[in-house]
Amino acid sequence: MDSPSQKGAGKKKINEVKTFPVPFPLEKNQGNLTINSKSPSKPSKEQIISQAIRFHEQGKIIEATKYYQYCLNHDFNDPIVFLNYGTILRSIGKLKKAEIFIRKAINIDPNLQDVHFKLGVVLNELNRPKEAIKYFLYESYTSLDNTKKSFYISNFLSENYQTIFDKEDIKYLLNILIKKDNISHDILFNIFNQLYDLEKILDDKEKKLLLHDQLISKSLERMIFTSQRWENFLRKIREEICSILANGSRVLINSESNFLISLAHQCFINEYVYYCTNKELNYIKIIINKMNKGEKNKDLIFVLACYYPLYKLIELIPCIKSFKSTEIKINNLLKLQIGDRKQEIELSKRLKKLGNINDEISKKVMTQYENRPFPSWRNIFDIDKLKKYADQKINDEINPNIISPNFKSKKLKVLIAGCGTGQQVLLAKEYKNSEITGIELSSSSLSYAQRKFNELGINNIKLIQMDILELSLLKEKFDLIESIGVLHHMKSPEEGLKALLEVLKINGFLKLGLYSKKARGTIQAARDYIESRNIEVNEKNIRKFRMSIFNGDLPEFKSFIQEPLFYTVSGVEDLCFHTQEWQFNLFEIQQMIETNKLDFKGFLLPQSIKSLYAKYFPEDKTQTNLQNWARFEEKHPSTFAGMYNFWVSKTKI
Repeated sequence: MDSPSQKGAGKKKINEVKTFPVPFPLEKNQGNLTINSKSPSKPSKEQIISQAIRFHEQGKIIEATKYYQYCLNHDFNDPIVFLNYGTILRSIGKLKKAEIFIRKAINIDPNLQDVHFKLGVVLNELNRPKEAIKYFLYESYTSLDNTKKSFYISNFLSENYQTIFDKEDIKYLLNILIKKDNISHDILFNIFNQLYDLEKILDDKEKKLLLHDQLISKSLERMIFTSQRWENFLRKIREEICSILANGSRVLINSESNFLISLAHQCFINEYVYYCTNKELNYIKIIINKMNKGEKNKDLIFVLACYYPLYKLIELIPCIKSFKSTEIKINNLLKLQIGDRKQEIELSKRLKKLGNINDEISKKVMTQYENRPFPSWRNIFDIDKLKKYADQKINDEINPNIISPNFKSKKLKVLIAGCGTGQQVLLAKEYKNSEITGIELSSSSLSYAQRKFNELGINNIKLIQMDILELSLLKEKFDLIESIGVLHHMKSPEEGLKALLEVLKINGFLKLGLYSKKARGTIQAARDYIESRNIEVNEKNIRKFRMSIFNGDLPEFKSFIQEPLFYTVSGVEDLCFHTQEWQFNLFEIQQMIETNKLDFKGFLLPQSIKSLYAKYFPEDKTQTNLQNWARFEEKHPSTFAGMYNFWVSKTKI
């Protein structure tokens, strides 16, 4: 049995072979490849293998398969043949056979590039995650610099966070992934959360061990901690350090100071969502007074950065402006809390604006996002490495339905209507050969997006501040439009939809995201609770609302504790305090689709849900019957807990 091991010399370089969908069952379409052995120009074994790989790279799967099978029939004991043939078998769902061939490749050459990773993928798809992780670990011992591998392993860890893995294995992988700039770290929090038993930290010695833990420190800087127990622990640490510095009882040791910097990152990225006691407010006043009297202690700055963004304290504490350091960790904090904000202010002066924002609801929504751009984000997967043609991407999302237009021969015009802080725009870069425009009400959100694009070296995306209701001012039509989580925040979603359809080409596709009335019952109850008590929307009241839930005073909203949005100020605001919200049922969505003469193409849902739906409604082969989906949602009310995310087209394609 080939088992992965850390030891492994240099890896053999092989051709990168893409995986293409195979349009036939292999057994029925093998055909025979005949090579004339008497010909003086008979190709060598190496030439035959090279030709197989060329066909495979070109997406000519039938031809490649015939060559690989010729190699196998003639006992070409070559690991690349076994690996690539196994890859084809995996792509048509023949996972057990794929496992056999990829294992043969490992037995011949355990150092072959990608072979352990690809076996891990197959084992995961066979629902054997505990075996799969061994092969991902082997890959990480040698190299994990490929974006697709990092992307896959991050999702693997996210999806299997409840699996009982060896904690040291998880820690090893997380220590690699957390340092990467081209992946989204937030999805790793649940698996990270399994590593630490905070309830057992009873004495200062164990607490100090956590303060020295580099994975915790780096994670605080890169992912939002969406856990009540972590929040309680971090609040306690913050208060203890604040007390020490206010009272001058002792000097912080290096590990405490470094941890404090990481905690300041966390507090900034969660938008200072943690509740602050009156005792802490008094400590803060003492610390501010100390600094204004000339006390020079960088830890005073770091602890204040755990309570307020430093850019808001510059006027109150002028010495912050002149604070300089040669330490990278400190400068990263200063960039985050001061430099980035300065950049956004400058960028906001240069934003392109079209039309006027006259609608009263649009103005209110704009004000909300001007105050708190949503969502905030730090890193994102390098989508450029994952590009697909639009029809491939849409088909992946609406599976088992399929569309058949050819998007390969022209440059696509893509509009992201309501692009927020730019995350969705970057995800749209997955469309091959596309030209992307993003529009948004809030200049703060657009400035945030432009700053992130500048950091990533992206300069080919148009960002415009404007209202969806004035889209005609763009004077252009789009092949694809995405508008996720936008129409339900408008005065009239129907008017918003009409504005989108006016700029969608006749054969264009539109992706929408709308709130489900069924899935948001508890959220609506919270909105009613807030409205009935005339609770003003501000950070102080959002923190109080959260603490009431944490303390058990509002047990009907206890489920919010499991909701990631509950761990940032803007997330709670968007969840429960939004100035405008419509909710829909599937009957209303069907009516909207029919009224506007659209063709429903399918929902974006996890495969597990689509498989369950298929058991209920096997006759609905394309899974596009909205009446069936309404019945399914009755039985499974959390199906559309995020939103109804779906594709429609203007015409039947």
